[in-house]
Order: sequence, then structure tokens, then C-alpha cells
Amino acid sequence: MIKKVLILGGSGFVGKTLMKELDGDFEILGTYYNNPNPEFKEKMFKFDVNDITSVKYIIKKSDADLVISCLRGDYDKQLKFHIEAAKYLKKTSKKMMFCSSANVFDKNPTKAYYEDDPTIAGSEYGIYKETCEKEMKQILEDDLTIVRLPMIFGKESPRIKALQKALENNKGVYLYENLYASVNTNTRIAKQIRYIIEEEKGGIFHLASEDVINHLEFYKDIVREMGYSKFKFGRKKFKIDKYYLAILSNRSDLSDDFDFNSRDVIKDIV
Repeated sequence: MIKKVLILGGSGFVGKTLMKELDGDFEILGTYYNNPNPEFKEKMFKFDVNDITSVKYIIKKSDADLVISCLRGDYDKQLKFHIEAAKYLKKTSKKMMFCSSANVFDKNPTKAYYEDDPTIAGSEYGIYKETCEKEMKQILEDDLTIVRLPMIFGKESPRIKALQKALENNKGVYLYENLYASVNTNTRIAKQIRYIIEEEKGGIFHLASEDVINHLEFYKDIVREMGYSKFKFGRKKFKIDKYYLAILSNRSDLSDDFDFNSRDVIKDIV
């Protein structure tokens, strides 16, 4: 039974939300690089992904039953770190959850993908996430849970902050008119992860909306809900007719309470 959780990247956008969501139900600890999460300052470890030797120290000191990785940074260094973390957790019979990405399918962006589809990454970021998944799975086997995330929004998300700044300063925002994606918010992701932990579920999860949105039209809807009517978007276009960066779920073991679509995401944002 999981009682203590260590969140790697606990000062990041998703990590901060996750710490707040899990607090109370679990004993939580987190890591930070520059600025600790102010709400949990006494429960944070300073961590530098460049220091591979710190892996064992932090995991051992935390004595966590589950380690959740929401790390960001240099891909090669992160990969080495995750492999060492997996090896150490294997020896101690602890579990790990890895926050991956829809980009593990970005070499063939012609459709949306489900949990049981084989990964096919093409970008540097996608290859990093794909390699992490495979390397850690080989080491930890069933003790690794993978949660793949789509485009993430939220009231305090970098995407929405950038949009609000552009709106306030009457500056243009360039979007891909033929990009199709699934979406989610930081708060919904945190609740879904809590459910997965509490119900002791494992495997691969695609934590995304039930629908796939057009990137440009989705932003237009957000702007309208914010009360702007005359804002103009600059348009870009991928070479292929429809470029998908979308994940969907065919799992039936998550609660119906987590069913949502892109309109629900907009309501959460505005």
C-alpha cells in the first residue's frame, strides 16, 4: 500500500498541482532545482539532474513507496537519471510513475493513438520520452506506471499566460491551423493520478480529453470565452494535410467521473 510519495519536479507546473492534490491522502515530498514549492518548502529536496549520484541519496532519504517523475531539462541527462532511478527502485521493491507525452507517437502524426498502439517517435523530445519508457519498463516491469499527457492547459499554465499577455498587449499569436490535438488541465491530471494511485492501477494511461480539437479553433473559443471578439491569430501550417498530436484512451477501468471533453477544459481555464 502506498503511503509516501516523492514527486520529482515538484516545483514545476504539473508537479506543484500534484503535490497539492495528494497532500492529506499521502505523505508527500518533492524536489526542486531553483525555487522550491512555497506551500511545501519544508518537504522539498534541492535536486540537480546533472548530479547522477544524488539519485540514490534522495530516493533513500525520502523512503517513498512511489516516485513520480515530472522532471524537465536536458534529455540525455534526464535519461541517465531515470535509468539509475529505476535500477535503484528495482533493488528496493519501490514503484515509479513516469509522466510521458503524446510526442512518443510524433513520427507518424496522421492519426490519434491509444494506449496499446506501439510508440513511434521522431522528434528529439519524443525519442527521449519513448526511450525512457522502454528503458525503465525493462528494469521495473510491472512496478512502472506510464501516464502519457497531451497539451496541458490551466489558469496558470505557460500557454494561457502567454495568450493573456498577447491579448493585453494586442500582439498576435501564431498557431497551426491544421494541428489536431487532445487536451487536459493540470488539475484534472492531478485528480486522475490520485485515482490511479488510490485504486492501485498500473500499466499505461492516456490522460486526455475524449475529443480531438483543432488547435486554432480551440484557441479562438478560449479567446471568445475571455471576452475578446476582435483578436486576430497568425496562421502557420504543417506540410501534411492534418497533423495529429493526439492521444485517446481505450481503457475502461477509470472512473466515469474523469470523462471530459475540450469544452470542459475551456471552462476550467476561463
